[in-house]
Amino acid sequence: MLEVMRTRIKDHTEKVKKTAKEVNKEIRKHIITAVTAAFAFMIALFWRDLIQEGINKLIENVGANGDSYFYKILMALVVTVICVFGIVFFARLEKKDLGEGTKESEKKKA
Repeated sequence: MLEVMRTRIKDHTEKVKKTAKEVNKEIRKHIITAVTAAFAFMIALFWRDLIQEGINKLIENVGANGDSYFYKILMALVVTVICVFGIVFFARLEKKDLGEGTKESEKKKA
């Protein structure tokens, strides 16, 4: 009886250790993702400043100070379209790298 209890305790201890390692791995993964996102956000802020300064210079050169709101909307639309194309491109690239969406992977699913 005592031996059975020891075996059960040992099994539970191993399960707890395994679960703790998995949780530690998950936490580490999420921390890395958060730090990476923070760096990406910082990069985006610098690009935002650069693009904003470029748009302001363009508006000054065109001489459309009164219509600058219209040009800002127009430039926001242009930047949005370019970014959407970039997102689609990289999403397709990721699918291609993972083997999704190819004829071979669809044959394997069937």
